[in-house]
Amino acid sequence: MKDGIQACAEIRAATEIVQPTILMLTARTLAEDQRRAYDTGVDEVIEKPFRPRAIVAQVRDLLAS
Repeated sequence: MKDGIQACAEIRAATEIVQPTILMLTARTLAEDQRRAYDTGVDEVIEKPFRPRAIVAQVRDLLAS
């Protein structure tokens, strides 16, 4: 079974596809885990628990950029 970081690494390695924006929802709150996610190619990390409005706002920001 893969975690989100492994899945992100596979997506980023797939050069034959249009690269999507990746937003990761995670319970991992350690700075090291988040750094690893960003290093792998995650565009934004949101920690659990989260507020739905916060996710909507971040998705809007990501899509606007």
